[in-house]
Amino acid sequence: QYSLSVKDSPKGYESLTGNAHISVEEYKKPDIIVTIEPKKNSYAFGEKSRTVVKARYYSGEPVNKGKVRLEIECLSRSTLFPTLKLKQNIPDYMKTLSLNEQGEAVCEFELALPKEMSSEFQPEDLYFCYQLTATVIDDSQRQVEAKCDFSVSLTPYFLFFSPDRPYGKAGQPMTGKLVFLSSSGEKLSAPGS
Repeated sequence: QYSLSVKDSPKGYESLTGNAHISVEEYKKPDIIVTIEPKKNSYAFGEKSRTVVKARYYSGEPVNKGKVRLEIECLSRSTLFPTLKLKQNIPDYMKTLSLNEQGEAVCEFELALPKEMSSEFQPEDLYFCYQLTATVIDDSQRQVEAKCDFSVSLTPYFLFFSPDRPYGKAGQPMTGKLVFLSSSGEKLSAPGS
């Protein structure tokens, strides 16, 4: 344990003092490895998210006598609401889960449009970046957390059209390129022309 003290006496002012206490400890590598595997990286509102949390000891054994505490935070991404923080409620029965014999817990819940957003006003480009935090607590009360990100939008994909030229004559066919992207920006393919 260390203490730091600073004194200063600016001209015309009383003496100022500041103190800080610092504790230094040896770093201990956690005994548990926690991974989070989402079913997919992007969803549409109304879909059910599915994520598997896996916990293992470094020895390879599953953490089968433990619990997982879940928290979720979301941040909107939109041209109109660039950083609007909203709460996504996890159902009470999903907030704390037990790990099964394989050291796994499955988290499933419906992704509803946050109540703060008006159902009448929903910009097309609105999507949310979700961060799921899973804290694994084993039977000896050791805690290790892991985080996972995924996106949720009003539609499961965006469609962009790039014409072969900026203008054309009425009745003249126009060609171009269609690009499908998921709400997380991944390219998608679709049958048809």
